[in-house]
Amino acid sequence: MRMRRYCRCISIAALAVAGLAPAAYGAADATPPGAPAPGFQRNSEGDEWIAPDRIATRPRAMQPAPGTEGDPVRALLPLPAAKAEEHALGLALDRARNAGPAAVLELVAGHPGTLPPLLVAARQDATRDLAADGTPTPTAPAGILRVSLNGGPCTFDAIQPAVNAAVNGDTVRLAAGAYVGNVDVSGKTITIEGGYDATCGALVAGQNATIAGVTASGSVFDVSNGSTLALRNLDISGGNSFGAGIDVLGTSTVTLANTDVHNNAGASGGGVYVGGTSTVNFSADSDIYDNTGSAGAGLIVYGTLVGSDSSSDIYGNDSTSDGGGIYVSGGTVSLNNADVVANTAVGSGGGIYLTNGAIATLQNSVFVGETAPCCQTAANGAGIYASGSQVNILGASSTVLNNVATAAGGGIHLAAGSTLTMTGGSVGADVVPDSGNEAAIGGGIYADTSAMVFSGRIIANVATTTGGGIHALGGSTIDLSDASIGLESVGGTDRGNRATAGSGGGIYLAGSTLDAVNSSFRNNRAAAGDGGAIAALAGSGVAIDADFSACNPLTRLCSSLRDNTATTSLPANGNGGAIYVNASTLDLAHSYLSGNAAQRGGAVYQEGAASGVIDNTLVYANSSVVSFGAGVRVAGGIMTVTHSTLADNVGGAGYSQGTATHRIFNTIIWGNSVGAFGTLTTVSCNIDQAGVAGPATNPLFNAVGTVDGYRLGSGSPAFDACPGGLPDDLLGAPRPAGANFDMGAFEASALVFRDSFE
Repeated sequence: MRMRRYCRCISIAALAVAGLAPAAYGAADATPPGAPAPGFQRNSEGDEWIAPDRIATRPRAMQPAPGTEGDPVRALLPLPAAKAEEHALGLALDRARNAGPAAVLELVAGHPGTLPPLLVAARQDATRDLAADGTPTPTAPAGILRVSLNGGPCTFDAIQPAVNAAVNGDTVRLAAGAYVGNVDVSGKTITIEGGYDATCGALVAGQNATIAGVTASGSVFDVSNGSTLALRNLDISGGNSFGAGIDVLGTSTVTLANTDVHNNAGASGGGVYVGGTSTVNFSADSDIYDNTGSAGAGLIVYGTLVGSDSSSDIYGNDSTSDGGGIYVSGGTVSLNNADVVANTAVGSGGGIYLTNGAIATLQNSVFVGETAPCCQTAANGAGIYASGSQVNILGASSTVLNNVATAAGGGIHLAAGSTLTMTGGSVGADVVPDSGNEAAIGGGIYADTSAMVFSGRIIANVATTTGGGIHALGGSTIDLSDASIGLESVGGTDRGNRATAGSGGGIYLAGSTLDAVNSSFRNNRAAAGDGGAIAALAGSGVAIDADFSACNPLTRLCSSLRDNTATTSLPANGNGGAIYVNASTLDLAHSYLSGNAAQRGGAVYQEGAASGVIDNTLVYANSSVVSFGAGVRVAGGIMTVTHSTLADNVGGAGYSQGTATHRIFNTIIWGNSVGAFGTLTTVSCNIDQAGVAGPATNPLFNAVGTVDGYRLGSGSPAFDACPGGLPDDLLGAPRPAGANFDMGAFEASALVFRDSFE
């Protein structure tokens, strides 16, 4: 118990609740001091005679007032009424507190009229103490009138009789305080509203009615048969059933306003059960928290759930199977500004579990686990799990972060033909360090036989094996538009995605496809594997390009892969700092690759029966530990490079080994630290410092060392050097600008290029 300080002021009438007769307070003895009548006794101080009928009930009001000690006549005079009432309340509260918080609530409930501050504080403290102990909050004794219909006076001593008497349109008013029992609403359109004064006439700001279900006897609220029920200013706890807090069936609708549902336990829908044709709306500072259950510890939804308030959250619910926060089967969930946080599931869907064609639309909502002790957790899909269902995440402020899955899909898990559409927002932390999502596979997103359409950010996620940002398999498709897979470091905080013991720091593909337009891949790492930004295996396909109708190349790089790393620690694998392709296809166009690093293939590494095309692309300032192929290394398959520039790579521009084939057209290879190519089956109209793919003739770059610098300077032999080529250049400028096509990634034109990334 916490120490409390009270202001003692209450009417004498309230004291009857504590078993104290009003006559015992402030009444003077009729017998004067002196020789006593038979039966009279001295008080303990010896300065007062006490009548026989008052020996056991002598009030504090009869204690000697200051300055009257030793004067038995004055000591017997009653204190002023206010003082007597103050002392009386103190005695009543002392007795109630000695009996426990339940007795305090009984005393408070029996007080007529407006509660004084003392009793408000006492009730709040007692309620908290009971909640901390997990004890249901009791009601006042039967017979105390604290419930009314449509206004005072209070005419009922319990909620259910008032509900039974109500007709459509009525409001059941509850005086602030504690109630026990289960409430059944069937076929009615009514409102139940707590927080009224003791007369049921006026709302008291900041006060609710607390309703605790009877242990093991069902839901606190059963709502059925087409009812429309509004619950306001209530605190609902202690239920034990399907929909232990609120059970909504039979095409009914329940609206929660300033109402909390917590500490309920049910097999399905620990907090709330929403039947297949029913609807629950929650807003206006309504929370669903600390409930337990199997499927859907917070809520189970077969019908419709709508949440629309930034101060209304679903948090701290614990499921022994699936759906810690919300379990949705064939139903619809729409959350706008509502958060789903710090929930747990032993199985899948720590925050939200979707199955059987369920649809979740989440706008400007946050899915985040608490930093202490950890986060939002599950085996799969700690944030969101979807099986054969649809997830829509909308709005720039929607964030899925700090979720931890022990298996797959830390932030989001998509399975069995599910779809994810995300516009804006972020999977993983933007600014806060170490607040991304984490899983063994697919730290941010795991997709199995599913589809993603994504614009936004996937950042700071971690996979302990493969796919730090995204892991996709089983024919999954990923469409990225204006997306960021990893970001630049800020203040020493790494905001890229990481695969700590495998491949695909940013994205891992197995038999799946990636189509990225106007997207960037930055600071991603495969710490012990291949493909710092992207690893594509087993018949996957990677296509990266720019759409200049939706991207302004004068202000930013439309499509880029920068500062990604595959491990550089020998002898482990570490191929393809930006992109690793094995038995898959690569189509890379209108892109910038710089600052990437690996053991082999600092920017791009291709092996197996693969097929790669690189055109209108600038590959510069990448590095490899093993010489040859810091830019592009081909260990298998065929690679075709057209109208590209490979410059200033440390470890060589490109290298072909074994039976691999490089075909190079209209390309400039210059300023690389080492290196010659291996097998080049076809070359045409190139400049190559090594003299392999073409003559070693200085291309006369504009200003070496910057992106802008790799444009052709005055007098360059690459101007108008090629009789044929592609219809546009790296910036989307039309080719040719002159009589013939320029070599390299840039065509001479009227466009003035400025790189805002440098």
